[in-house]
Amino acid sequence: MKGVIFDLDGTLIDSIWIWDKVDREVLARYGYAPDQEYLEHISKLNYSQCVEYILERYNIGMAYSELSEELHQLAFKEYEGDVRLKPGAYELLIKLKEEGVKLGVATSCLRKMCEAALKRNGIFHLFDALVYSDEIGKNKLEPDIYLITAKKLGVEPKDCIVFEDLPSAAQSAINAGMTVIGVYDEYSKHNSEDMKKLCHLYISDFWEYLIKKGWKV
Repeated sequence: MKGVIFDLDGTLIDSIWIWDKVDREVLARYGYAPDQEYLEHISKLNYSQCVEYILERYNIGMAYSELSEELHQLAFKEYEGDVRLKPGAYELLIKLKEEGVKLGVATSCLRKMCEAALKRNGIFHLFDALVYSDEIGKNKLEPDIYLITAKKLGVEPKDCIVFEDLPSAAQSAINAGMTVIGVYDEYSKHNSEDMKKLCHLYISDFWEYLIKKGWKV
C-alpha cells in the first residue's frame, strides 16, 4: 500500500444528510419529495449532473444556474459549519501519514465544499491530491477519477487502496485495478450486503480498520 484514496461524502465525512436536507427543502416548495429511486440515482452523479437530473425529473420552473446556486449556498453553509469526520477517520489519516502513505480524495463534491469540510476538521493539509469529478467531467460510474488521483499521487493503481461507501463507485475503483474497502454509512445501509460481496473488506467505521491492521493510536 503506497497510496490511499478516500471518497468524501458518506465515507470520510458524515455528510449525506446535508444533500437529503437541501434537496428536500428546495423540492418541498414545489410539492415534491425525493423517493428512494431518486436518492439512489443521484448518488451516482457529479454535482452538475445532479442539478440536471432534478430539473429533468421535477417541474420546478427554475433555470439551471438558479437551482445550482441555491443548492450550492444551502449546502456550503453545512459543509463549512456542521460537517463531521466519520469515527476513526482522523486517527487513520494521521497513522497513514506516519507510515509514509500518499493520501488523496476522489469526490463528486464541489471543490469549495470539500475544502471547507477538510479545513474545518483540520485535515486539509494531510492530502497530497484532491480530484473532483465535476472538474474532470466524469462521474464515478467510470474509473477515471481514481486513475487520475493515483497519477497525481505518483502511485500505481495496483498499489492503491480506495475507501468508498457505494457499490457503483466501489466497482469503478475495482475496474481501475485498485483494492477497495467499503465503509458503512447510514444513508446507504441498504447497500451493505452488496458492498460486502463486492469489496475486499467492509468496515463499520475506520476504528475497525485500525484494529484489523493492529495499529495503535
